[in-house]
Amino acid sequence: MNPQPIAGWPASSLDARTLNSVIVHPQFAQNHFVYLSYVKANKDGMTTMAIARGRPDDAALTNVQDVFVTDAWVKGGQRSGDAQYRSSGRTSRLSHTSSVGG
Repeated sequence: MNPQPIAGWPASSLDARTLNSVIVHPQFAQNHFVYLSYVKANKDGMTTMAIARGRPDDAALTNVQDVFVTDAWVKGGQRSGDAQYRSSGRTSRLSHTSSVGG
């Protein structure tokens, strides 16, 4: 494992603030996807939770793009969230939970 930070995060196009979790896709060996749960900001200073997807490539994260942005924008306050893969039978789904503090 390389102790150096990888390039590509935060991706400037995402307006990312706080990284909450990194989730490895269940078929990572085939598709090389990682998902990043993070706090997203907008130009008005409001924040919400989001999930982006990218691919690690040597020392960089590439092709980073949002795959889910909650429609729960708030001004100020602390945000936290978590994302994980849940499997049931033959399907896997990425689930996300979030909370807002004062």
